[in-house]
Amino acid sequence: MKVFVTGASGLVGSEIVRQLVPQGHTVFGLARSDASAEKLKSLGVTPVRGQHTDLEVIAKAASEADATIHCAFNHEAFATGEYMLAIEQDKAAITAMCDALIGSGKTFINTGGIFGADGPDEFSGKPMIEGFGARGLNEKLTTSYIDKGVRALNVRLPPITHGPAKEHPFISGQIAIAKAKGFAGYVGEGKNVWSACDVVPAATVYVLAIDKSKAIPKGAVLHAVYDEGVPTKDIAEFIGNKLGVPVKSVSADEAAAHFGFLTHMLKMSGGATSALTQEWLGWNPKGVKLLERMEDYKY
Repeated sequence: MKVFVTGASGLVGSEIVRQLVPQGHTVFGLARSDASAEKLKSLGVTPVRGQHTDLEVIAKAASEADATIHCAFNHEAFATGEYMLAIEQDKAAITAMCDALIGSGKTFINTGGIFGADGPDEFSGKPMIEGFGARGLNEKLTTSYIDKGVRALNVRLPPITHGPAKEHPFISGQIAIAKAKGFAGYVGEGKNVWSACDVVPAATVYVLAIDKSKAIPKGAVLHAVYDEGVPTKDIAEFIGNKLGVPVKSVSADEAAAHFGFLTHMLKMSGGATSALTQEWLGWNPKGVKLLERMEDYKY
């Protein structure tokens, strides 16, 4: 099968192609730089030069593939406070690729996130239209193409999708703040939870979904979740123990001044289950748990 992957050189995308190539698939990956193109070549992937805002490029590549996996997203915009710009760019990319697939019956797999869901399971919706929840608008856009002859579905990644190659900024950011402030903090009682998944089993969800998309009920999403909910207080306590600093609560009113760009996430819960995903795909997630991964971080 010929598979086109956007975000193919990123954390999740590169693991997806690592799993696809040995299975005999012909994989094409979007590469926005020479370095990304060389990385993809080393993985046995044919680079498609461009980025996900190059709509004609990605529409053509999707139309020529048997299945498309969309992992690209403007994460840099989040750090600069332009999250809705990233959402609009994502919307345009999804529209371009799915329009090219209308009536084809081909598979299109979009990437969303757990944050903003109104429940823990795969039938939960996303009523929020701002911030993290706004990505749910593009989930709905994706599923709207089911009635247009596209086998379209969404995979939601947890707040922390982690691997050994790079420290997750939501965790490394808290470590840096704890060093600077002299204590590891959490918001309020620290009962908010974050789901998480090792990147290897997370990528396997996409790979399995290519062949098993018909088993997923219309309107449902897939959850690439291994740790169903790690309390933010537990994360702070782990960091405090590693640094040898106190662990303290930070009030909601003081959180922005203390945590900066992490404030919004630390005030939210992003717990989720994946029992239905495991049932539909025959997915058996195994891998490194979040707190185990954090043992390898720099403190």
